[in-house]
Amino acid sequence: MLLYNQVRPYEALRGETEECRQRWILRLSEDLKQGTRLSIHRMKNNFYRMAADFAQISRTGKKKQRIGIVGELYIKYCHMGNWNLVQTLLEEGCESHTNGLSWYALYYMDTHLAQADTFTAMLYRVGMRFFEGLQKEMIRALQKYHFYTLPEFSVLKKEAEGYVSYRDTIGDGWHGSCPRDRS
Repeated sequence: MLLYNQVRPYEALRGETEECRQRWILRLSEDLKQGTRLSIHRMKNNFYRMAADFAQISRTGKKKQRIGIVGELYIKYCHMGNWNLVQTLLEEGCESHTNGLSWYALYYMDTHLAQADTFTAMLYRVGMRFFEGLQKEMIRALQKYHFYTLPEFSVLKKEAEGYVSYRDTIGDGWHGSCPRDRS
């Protein structure tokens, strides 16, 4: 999604970006169906291979307005939930940007740490280390091929200090206050 949304608005040969996306969906789907090539090492290698494939697509070089899509999961990632916003932005001559799912997962785990019992908090911390490692490698791959990306979650969190309250938690569109102050 990150790669597709950054290449599709600029492609010189219409349809080339979609062909690349479909090739990768097929490859990854087959790996999942067969239960093969699913290691973390392979996943990290795929970040670079995908970025390299999308980077090879000829682009016009014309600069377009980048519009960020924000909101809860259904709105950000589902075309039905956002009324085909990505397509609408394309038709209006814009580039859309939606951050990857790892930022959401890390934010979710981080905001739930304060409410979690000891065992659950340990699981959140393990999950966060896992996703942070994957996210860092994905960001490196995107940057290597000159694609835009948000900074890693820990950096983004530091940049948000003073603007975002860590007393609030999120969960599938619901919002509530955290009983303990984490600031």
